[in-house]
Amino acid sequence: MKAELDDFLDNGLVTPDDDRYRIACARFLLYLQNKGLQSISQLDYSGLLDFHKDDYHKSSISKDIYEDLIRVFLRYSSDLKKCSLGFSLALNKLLIHQIVEIPDAELSGTSPTVLPVISWSIIERFLQEMASARYKNTVLKSTKHILTLYYIFLDMHSFSRTEENLWLWFEHVKPFLGVGWKQHRHSLC
Repeated sequence: MKAELDDFLDNGLVTPDDDRYRIACARFLLYLQNKGLQSISQLDYSGLLDFHKDDYHKSSISKDIYEDLIRVFLRYSSDLKKCSLGFSLALNKLLIHQIVEIPDAELSGTSPTVLPVISWSIIERFLQEMASARYKNTVLKSTKHILTLYYIFLDMHSFSRTEENLWLWFEHVKPFLGVGWKQHRHSLC
C-alpha cells in the first residue's frame, strides 16, 4: 500500500509541500491494512462505509477535510483502474449517509426490464444536456445528487440494473431525500 501512496504523491497532482494528502491517505491506507487489505484494489463499499463510521476526528469539519483529501486519492486510483470511481463519489459528506445497502437476496437478478448500463460519463453527459436545455440549478443539483446515489447503488450491485430494483432502491433511499423526493423521482424517470 505504501507504493500506491507514493505513486499518488509523486504523480504531480499534489504539491510536494502539502503534507495533508500524505497524512490523510496514509491514515486511510493504514486503516485498510489493519482490516486485512493489502491493496486499494481489494476495497469494497462496506470497507469504505466502515472507515467513514470508524474514523474519529475532533470535529465534523476536520473529518470532512480528511475525507475530501482521501477522495482525491480514490479518484486517482480509479483513473488507474485500481478501484471503483464510485468510492470517490461515495466518500462525500452530503452523500455517504444516504447510501443504502440492500442485501442481494432482496434484489431481483433477472427481469424482462433490464436497464442499459449507466456509466459516470453517461450521467455527466445527461447533466450537461440538461444544463444546455436551461434547467434551473436546483433541478440540476437534485438530478446530480440522485443519479450519483443511483450510480453508487449500481456499482455496489453490478447485476441489479432492472427497473424493479431501481424502484426498490428508491423506496429505501426516499426517506433520506426529504421534501424534494418528488423531484428526485422525476429525475429518475
